[in-house]
Amino acid sequence: MRLELKRLQGIKLNIRFESVYKSFGPKKPLNGITFEIPHGKNLFILGKSGTGKSVLLKHAVGLMMPDEGRISVDGKSTSDMNREEIIQLRKKCGIIFQNPALFDFLNIEENIAFGVEDHSGVDELLRLMDLPLDIKRKKPREISFGMQKRVAIARTLATKPDVLLFDEPTTGLDPTSRDAVNDWIDHLHEKLGVTQVVVSHDMVSAKRLAHEVIILDQGKIVAQGAWDVIQSSPHPIVKDFMRAGFL
Repeated sequence: MRLELKRLQGIKLNIRFESVYKSFGPKKPLNGITFEIPHGKNLFILGKSGTGKSVLLKHAVGLMMPDEGRISVDGKSTSDMNREEIIQLRKKCGIIFQNPALFDFLNIEENIAFGVEDHSGVDELLRLMDLPLDIKRKKPREISFGMQKRVAIARTLATKPDVLLFDEPTTGLDPTSRDAVNDWIDHLHEKLGVTQVVVSHDMVSAKRLAHEVIILDQGKIVAQGAWDVIQSSPHPIVKDFMRAGFL
């Protein structure tokens, strides 16, 4: 598992949503969504709880399929992919969840290398995440929560993804911990040039890190663009969201 950092630079995985609809009974978390994930950028998808953010993320990696519309990866619809192609897509799109979800029965080295052939790149990943090499033999419960989150990122990077997807990475964190997570999102983009999609409701993080922002409401995109475009949007939902985010 030799990690080649340059491999993440210059990789272009085109993921596009075209008029995507998804319903669960009367609820419509995705109600005609169209956008493309920008290559090599930090895209923040913002919205209140229940606006379809996490559902959108699951569609991007083929965990869910749309009721209508099309999600294409390098020009091929996910609905037309066979099982092996979906597995390959998920390997290219590393998801980092809010909870580190490390395996308690494995040490840190085994957690990072889980699902790959060998452990030869673990030290490089630990250095990348600014973690001491002597934690390799420790169990997750023996290191801090902040370190666990960095180990979770290292485990995701071990599979050499082309796109990193963060699901609510700063929810429930105090300001200091939130800033630390944001530092690592920024660090990964600067170091690897990797495309990153962050699903969140954290306006402070978006202002600091986002190259492009999408705001969802009731399954629709109500604003999209760079931060200055979002900030000047006249849409009432965006205005309410901006005020709430900076109280």
